[in-house]
Amino acid sequence: MALLSLQGVTLNLGGKTLLDTVDLHVEQGERVCLVGRNGVGKSSLMALLSGDLTPDGGTIVRTPGVTFGHMPQAVPDHWSGPVFGVVASGLGKEGEALAAAHLIATGREDQLSAAKLALARDLLQSGEGWERHGDILEAINQLGLDPEKPLVVSVWGSLGASYMNEIMTAFITRAAVTGAPFSLIHSAGRNGYEKMHTALLEKCPADLAAHGMDVRPYIYDMPLVMDAADLVLCRAGASTLSELTALGVPAILVPSPNVTNHHQEKNAAVLGEHGAALVLPEEGLDGKRLFTEAAALLRDETRLAAMHEASLRLGVRDATERIYETVMALVK
Repeated sequence: MALLSLQGVTLNLGGKTLLDTVDLHVEQGERVCLVGRNGVGKSSLMALLSGDLTPDGGTIVRTPGVTFGHMPQAVPDHWSGPVFGVVASGLGKEGEALAAAHLIATGREDQLSAAKLALARDLLQSGEGWERHGDILEAINQLGLDPEKPLVVSVWGSLGASYMNEIMTAFITRAAVTGAPFSLIHSAGRNGYEKMHTALLEKCPADLAAHGMDVRPYIYDMPLVMDAADLVLCRAGASTLSELTALGVPAILVPSPNVTNHHQEKNAAVLGEHGAALVLPEEGLDGKRLFTEAAALLRDETRLAAMHEASLRLGVRDATERIYETVMALVK
């Protein structure tokens, strides 16, 4: 008997037929890879399999007792906490126990309620708990993430910004030498990477990778990186701010002084006034000041959470639909 069966399943979303009388059978021990271009319904099919969507037609049969885990493509707004807990949450009740067990293993059982403490201890005493705990840590390590550290993303344009790269060289050197309690991904830009890489080799005695400092010419997997970011350091262009507020990512903004009518300063002021970002002028800024401000924000979880909520309130996540409706209204 198949562990999972789809029989003549149909799904329509937004007036478009994504799945039309689909049949699928997954047997015990099988591994299935789903491949397709954007928009053809891969994520929708996974949502059907996990039970998050209901088909418009057909039947889905799940073998009783089989556990289904699903990691969403985007990080939901309500997810928070260390990476380990977020990854473990995909395992349901067992994941809750594993996240609690991880706190015990890292000497933080004082953060647990009596009920979760008992749940974790029961799991660990069963013997399988430690094995599953190790599985999650292995997955996190393969992604190159530290399960306990927040992620800072630093990006100043696809080509880079020479002055900000100089500031970030000092920032990264200080972070690596002092053992900063966060990981960092910095995009130096295609035009600035070689110079910055050389400068770091000369000025920073520490092993950057060992301290969670990742310097790249360009961030090609930006959607994934932005989803994972706890704090972003960047300019204040309109497109950048629309992405930040759509995701609700707290930011430290350094507006470019070399733009028409100082529009980046005006953009940044809106987020600053609403508590969604900390705004620092480029003039007089150095790596020490930027590092100090970033570290202080990451230590203040209450403020960071408030910035996240303020950013979400500013975000316009249905901009495409609004533009379409406006254009269609004008051409009628």
